[in-house]
Parts: sequence; structure tokens; C-alpha cells
Amino acid sequence: MAHPKKKTVAPPPEPLHKLKLALLRAEIAQFDAARRLSLSETRLSRIIRGRVQATPSEAKAIATLVGGRVEELFPRSASAKGGEK
Repeated sequence: MAHPKKKTVAPPPEPLHKLKLALLRAEIAQFDAARRLSLSETRLSRIIRGRVQATPSEAKAIATLVGGRVEELFPRSASAKGGEK
């Protein structure tokens, strides 16, 4: 009888790591961040998980909230636009 294969867990996508870590460092709960940013919790969660791309204004607001830089928190967005600040 064959043993079932173990499922491997992929590392989290980069957006999750950087944005979630920034929220943790700023000691801001995800639901509170969503409220402060006037975003739904679902929208913010999808941005963090890399399911959707933040708009430039959302990226700037998130970076300001956590005390980070857009180009560090959203490297793909910034590089696509030539490095938004």
C-alpha cells in the first residue's frame, strides 16, 4: 500500500512577506489598517496576498500608514512605473 504524498507548502509570495511584516512592525492589525485606509478587509487582504495589485494611491497610503516606502513594499509596481516615490 502506497503512502500518500506529503503536500509541500510553497513560501508565501513576496507581497505577503513585505506588507504583512510592515503591518506587524507598525503594530497595526490588518482589520484596523483596512479601516484607516478606507479599504475593505477583503481588498487589503488580497493586496497583501498578491491576488490584486494596489492602485498607486492605495500603495502610497499603505506605505505612509506603516512608515515604509512604496518602492520597498511594492517592488513590482514601482519598477513597472520607473520607481514611484
